[in-house]
Amino acid sequence: MFDYRRKGYQPEYTEILQKLQKAQNDLFWEINQSGVRTDKKERIRPYIRKYLTDHQISLTGFTENELVERLLNDLECFSVLTPPLEDPNVEGITVNSWEDIRVTFRTGSSCKIDGFQSSKHAIDIIRRLLQSSNITIDNAVPMAEASIGNNIRITALQAPLVDEDVGVCCYIRKLHRETWKRENYLDSGFASDSELRFLELAIRYGVSMLIVGKVNSGKTTFLSYLLSTVPNEKQVVTIESGAREMDLVKRDPSNRVINNVMHLITRHSKLDEQNITQEKLVEKVLRLNGEIVSVAEMRNEEAYAAQEQSLTGVSVLSTAHAGSPRQAHKRVADLCRKRFPVDLQSAIMQACEAFPIVVFLHALPDNRRRIMEVAECITTSGKPEYRTLYHFDIEENIQNGNELKVIGRHVKKQEPSQELFEHMARYGLSKQELSDWKERK
Repeated sequence: MFDYRRKGYQPEYTEILQKLQKAQNDLFWEINQSGVRTDKKERIRPYIRKYLTDHQISLTGFTENELVERLLNDLECFSVLTPPLEDPNVEGITVNSWEDIRVTFRTGSSCKIDGFQSSKHAIDIIRRLLQSSNITIDNAVPMAEASIGNNIRITALQAPLVDEDVGVCCYIRKLHRETWKRENYLDSGFASDSELRFLELAIRYGVSMLIVGKVNSGKTTFLSYLLSTVPNEKQVVTIESGAREMDLVKRDPSNRVINNVMHLITRHSKLDEQNITQEKLVEKVLRLNGEIVSVAEMRNEEAYAAQEQSLTGVSVLSTAHAGSPRQAHKRVADLCRKRFPVDLQSAIMQACEAFPIVVFLHALPDNRRRIMEVAECITTSGKPEYRTLYHFDIEENIQNGNELKVIGRHVKKQEPSQELFEHMARYGLSKQELSDWKERK
């Protein structure tokens, strides 16, 4: 794993970089004349090493390899962002300013890393990153959002939206297609066995649900897990915006596909007729014979199309940003009202009927993610009532120096409603499966 300890930009390093930049044209001419056609970084690295050797250049605190890599990253890559962008253990990179960068790992932990050399350096590197997706950010267009390759999303802002001396603010989200296994969730304390089994049965047997929480609470990863438990014969359709994070295709030892999955991605265009939104894709799902539909995240009017799909009997799974099950249904209602502005109470009732199960995830103060609550919403007398099925009870917070450990346990609070069991039975839930689930702790 890359060493993320901050070493800082010493004045001596800046001098070395400036010398190398002046020699860059001659350096690249040598590389182009070499006739070697490998990856550009691989071609440049030995020439940087040779330059340092020929000029007897070294830097206190850096090994030769570390110095070569840092210079290479500043010259041709994305400076201090390069190691976390290449690290499969990194989930997100937050640039608060040119000198303040935080890396978040898939485990939920985080750390500060070295910043850029200046505000101008930060802007130059972010522009370089955005250019790989043909997106521009400058004073005229100071805000940019892009999908880069298959696994990176970036949102960036520069002056005048941030102070001039800050340079740039941005968040880079790395999308991971690896699907977690049941044992990963059980071993990490994310959920109980009974909790997971209930949610697996619910999505398998016709229950639509919302997975909600704050940013980086593990919503999409858990969504992928639930979809991975769907029997191979069922038709699953996933819809994602801009870049694909889920990879649900299963293969046998002969590399033949054994399940039924369609992965769909939106296409942005300034021309309305060529702009394919999540809403348009959700509307087409019925014609694709989708039995279980996943809208990776509801952020706009696609919420109404997803809600309508659920009310027609299609199982719909989606994620949204919300702080509780009650807030989740209000969030969906507000999004649906963008399409049809009915009164709020009616919109909330429709959201509850369409998505009776809500799973609330949260990253606790010790950076460990948990299912904090699984709730069922029951509509009676024109009002939503929430039944807590599972809850993570926090028993103690233990502070040990700078480290905090949260002690708690997943508790089964209430039984799902009889109406929910009857709905699942209509979709194929057997008495034996129900009995097996009830015996789980």
